[in-house]
Amino acid sequence: MIFVYLLIGLLVIGFAILAFLLVRWSAAKRVTNKHWQKLSRTQSPPGQSFDPAMLAVLPEPVQRFFNFSIKPGTPLYRAAEIQMRGTFSFGASQGYQALSATQILHAPQGMIWSARIGSGLRSVSGSDGVFKDNSWTQFALSDLIPVVQVRDDPDHYYSAIGRMLAESLFWTPAALLSSVPVTWEAVGSDSARAIISHGKHKIIVDLELQANGQASQISFLRWSNANADKIYRSQPFGGYLSEFQEFDGITVSTRVEAGNFFATTDYFPFYRVDVQKFQWLDRATRANFAELESVKQRQSTPGL
Repeated sequence: MIFVYLLIGLLVIGFAILAFLLVRWSAAKRVTNKHWQKLSRTQSPPGQSFDPAMLAVLPEPVQRFFNFSIKPGTPLYRAAEIQMRGTFSFGASQGYQALSATQILHAPQGMIWSARIGSGLRSVSGSDGVFKDNSWTQFALSDLIPVVQVRDDPDHYYSAIGRMLAESLFWTPAALLSSVPVTWEAVGSDSARAIISHGKHKIIVDLELQANGQASQISFLRWSNANADKIYRSQPFGGYLSEFQEFDGITVSTRVEAGNFFATTDYFPFYRVDVQKFQWLDRATRANFAELESVKQRQSTPGL
């Protein structure tokens, strides 16, 4: 009889813990959805268009990079929504699983990567994100049982802004000409270095360039605990960029492979994606602004 009571007690405790985790997971998802809505509405204000003359003071490899990436006269779009498919691995010994994700990227305001990894009952879904001064990673098994939930951690925040700023180089390069504080250097004839500031943090990112200015590799020291000791420290991160396509005057990579310990013998590309859909969130804002200005002009014209 005592065994039965113990078993009932353990079941009650187990259900209580599960209920607590589910409540936390639901609350976290609501917060993430709120951030998604805010970030999707955080549009870049109408501003200048790209002019190669604005590159005059920058090193030659940097000029080549931007001249490849942005057509003259193109608005400096800075906010993008990206749908992608590919594969993801939780470790070299665990193989790859199917990945589908949608991402909003608008540096320096924030980034949210909403993803599903795997399939069926063993799939995990959730998001990585950084918005203003907050960051998080939260994933659940079968969208029900929380398996990872990290939030309000300064180490995680530093790691998250590293990802956001590095990805802005190959997905929203105009942000590095307008809204993101950056200092550029030439590391070699075909290498450019971006020293990007974000609050008290600096992220130093290197790009390897082809003769036409297309970036083929990206690398930086990322603050990460993805190591055998599970301790946060600076370690190599990076990957390869290819299959570039133009979207409304800005050319971006549509195939990305990336992983920890890039350019070392321990490099493992746990993340491999192909972009399925890419759209600038700025375009709607600019169109609405132009329409509003037209209405104002008509209203101010005598006789109308």
